[in-house]
Amino acid sequence: MVDGIFRFNKGENVKLTNFNGVSKEELSNRKDVSDNQKKLVDSIFKQYDKNNDGILSKEEYVKMAEDLQKVARNDNLSERELKKFNKNYLGVDKKSYEMNDLQKVMTMMTDDSDSVTNVEKRVDSDAIEVTYKPNQYGSVKTEVLRPKQGGGTVLLSEETKNADGTVTKIFYKDGDRSKKSSMIEIKQDENIETIYNDDGSYSVRHYTKNGSYTVTTQNYDKNGNLIPDVESSQQKQSEPVETKTPKTTEYQVQSGEFWYNIVAAKYGVKDHKTIINIVHQLKDAAGVDYKSSKMPSKIDLPNEITIGKNKYTLINVTSSGNECCNDLPTILPIEKNIHTAKSILGMPTQDRNNANKTVKGTTAENSEKFFKYDRNGELTCIYSDEAHKNADQPSFSFAYDKHGNVEIYTKYDSNGNKIDDYWFIENGNLYTRLVYDSYPEDATNSKCPGRVIECDADGNIKKIRIMHYNEAGECQSYEDFDSDGNPR
Repeated sequence: MVDGIFRFNKGENVKLTNFNGVSKEELSNRKDVSDNQKKLVDSIFKQYDKNNDGILSKEEYVKMAEDLQKVARNDNLSERELKKFNKNYLGVDKKSYEMNDLQKVMTMMTDDSDSVTNVEKRVDSDAIEVTYKPNQYGSVKTEVLRPKQGGGTVLLSEETKNADGTVTKIFYKDGDRSKKSSMIEIKQDENIETIYNDDGSYSVRHYTKNGSYTVTTQNYDKNGNLIPDVESSQQKQSEPVETKTPKTTEYQVQSGEFWYNIVAAKYGVKDHKTIINIVHQLKDAAGVDYKSSKMPSKIDLPNEITIGKNKYTLINVTSSGNECCNDLPTILPIEKNIHTAKSILGMPTQDRNNANKTVKGTTAENSEKFFKYDRNGELTCIYSDEAHKNADQPSFSFAYDKHGNVEIYTKYDSNGNKIDDYWFIENGNLYTRLVYDSYPEDATNSKCPGRVIECDADGNIKKIRIMHYNEAGECQSYEDFDSDGNPR
């Protein structure tokens, strides 16, 4: 291969070395991609996206390029060699994909227009942040994806930072780009929040910065027509209705106090989602971005706050203290069999005979479970019974590094909420445990723990992270504390 140039049956040339990483989501959503080419993208990611994160990394792509070069011995892929690649390397019928399909997909992968510049897994959740190269206008897009059991990803949100300093954030329902749940536009003089309803109607809130925040709300039907407020029908339809500012009490923020624990103490609220909604209202009024943990020296606390149909009254204006760790011991003991990856189950985590299968088996403790294996025969999930298997609600799951070693061991409660992550270094020894708790009441399969506790291999608490979410379940900000509850 000369300078990485690869040819398709004496057709278009592709430079295989021109690759930085690419997202399956981006490739599949291009307007000029045929249905068969989308299937080819699926086949490529199924075979070469080894960690199932929806991103073909440079290392994973190199493996595919090497396989292509094995088939096309003179770096000029023929029709016969393409059929061999389809069957032997993609695992599909030899006639599934034609030359123009592969040429199109490979060209998209290497044209650098959807080049990934950074892929980062969040420590506090299983979400993945994918950042792309700036476009021709200097805008940088970052997508947040959540891996699905069995492979693939769900698009949670995307954020675009423009060259002029403005930012647009879009949150999606069910990973569907055509179904927005909300959109936030951050500009120099105002923030605009759009909330989309299932029937196509939507509300637009303008937070105008004029020393403090002035909030105006406009409602629109599914056709984009402005819906007049019932109490102000005498006004012009285009005139926004300004909400009344409730009476407030000035509060002097104490050392070690943050938004979350202030709201919990001052309004006597325990529900995580309600606390987050109140925090957002306070941050709007103070002109602080949702993601920021910045604390003003003083904040105005409304004497009464309405969240939905419920009203919350300011009940305490003394120092709140920090309640993020009052219920925690100094050490969270770690089970003996989890100190090394090999001792977790007391049985192998790989069985090539059961590749791509879910089988019934028995653990080392003679407990019957259902074991799910990936295409490499690596154990990915354990289900406690058939009902949980059918609901794809595992009791345990495993993730592996590029060498096939267990990297992350995850435990779930009976409702499918993640409760523990154990992280192992390459030699198999445990180095970090993450404990997830404070989920919303009656949560099932939730990705939104209210608190994440980080421990070392001996169970000593190193850090406590309080999570703040929006209505779409996307993390907006967090606050970190040490084991004594002091801000970090």
